Amino acid sequence: KLVKKTKEKEPLEEEETKQKEVKVTKEEPVEEKPAIKEEKTSPFAGRKVRYVASEEITYNDLVRVLGKAIGKPELKWLAITDEQMKEGLISAGMKPEIAVGLTEMYAAINSGLLYEDYNLHKPSVMGKVKVADFAEDFASAYNKL
Repeated sequence: KLVKKTKEKEPLEEEETKQKEVKVTKEEPVEEKPAIKEEKTSPFAGRKVRYVASEEITYNDLVRVLGKAIGKPELKWLAITDEQMKEGLISAGMKPEIAVGLTEMYAAINSGLLYEDYNLHKPSVMGKVKVADFAEDFASAYNKL
């Protein structure tokens, strides 16, 4: 969650912003996922979950890579409260019920809840497209804004 700091919201105290290094996954674009081709052709029997990811990266590293790509190497990851996130999304025009759901999802990521099963069943092979590869496309789109 990359957010712009607004004047009406005070940043968290330094101690409140200290957070564990949360790792998130980066997935490849759909057309590049060999795992999808494998799953389409393998026999199906009951419930099956297969996680597909290209990279595990911390928020700080993600922001460092993207910041460098867009010419803002000083860009930092800023931890905010769930309430600040929800209110920021709503003030940016998001429907409150969507903002609540998105905030809950990121709270589950930050607590580790969302990744519990993933961590037990990580992909045996990671994809090829890394955040650094994605950063080039991201920068191109960002610079058109």
